Amino acid sequence: MCRPNRLAVQRATEGYSSSLVVDTEALMDGAALADIAYSEEGKAKVVYCLTTHGAVHVLHLDRRRRRRGRLRAVEVEPLVAGAGAGAAAFSTPYDTIARHTDAKSVVLCGGVLYQVWRRPGGAGSAVAPAGMLDQRLLRVSESEVFVLRYDPGARGPRWVEAKDLGGHAVFLGANDAAVRVVVDSSELVGDCLYYWDNTAAPEGGYEAFVFNVASRGSARRLPVAGGVSSPLWYFLPAWEKTNLKKPVQYDDSLPVQYDDEPDIGA
Repeated sequence: MCRPNRLAVQRATEGYSSSLVVDTEALMDGAALADIAYSEEGKAKVVYCLTTHGAVHVLHLDRRRRRRGRLRAVEVEPLVAGAGAGAAAFSTPYDTIARHTDAKSVVLCGGVLYQVWRRPGGAGSAVAPAGMLDQRLLRVSESEVFVLRYDPGARGPRWVEAKDLGGHAVFLGANDAAVRVVVDSSELVGDCLYYWDNTAAPEGGYEAFVFNVASRGSARRLPVAGGVSSPLWYFLPAWEKTNLKKPVQYDDSLPVQYDDEPDIGA
């Protein structure tokens, strides 16, 4: 993903390679990209393209069709089509929350597709009606995290609230790129999301957090010292110098404590 409306694609077949840059706005109803995830499903090679509104489009790398006599460069189709597309893909209040979470990521865990939505630190809280037919006020708090799972067999909205990550841990980098990790270390906790958020300190910078999908609670995971964080994170010297203002001691011998479940409705 080179820009919010540009996607670079490179193909390699039998020693030959080709590359192109796709204008995604023309293929995705003018929507801007938030994140992408690559998947090989059998012989099919696809890229899941998540927009800033929470819609997901599927880019087929090995499927090309002719339209009006011309061979299309790529094939793109919505993951959820018809009446279940758009805001209808989410149940209330997530159709509203989608509009107030600026940081969005898409990730595959064991073949299951998830979305992670966050309202970044420093953005403040947002208050809006819970839905078109529900005028109760919904509060989306600053730094709040939401995880949704794609359920293709659901009778209603296809994106449902996730209760776990299939036992996996997911890391979101400072640029919101997602990586799935199989839990095989005592340092990691399954069904947890490890991510970065803006610090509340006046001088700015970032802090590491861990979010438990089951309890919906977050806890800080701050660096010990010397560019190593307990030891789940390693900071490059230049990034550490410009972004980590005040390293805080963290005692790994203590259990992780989670905050109370945040209030997403009123």
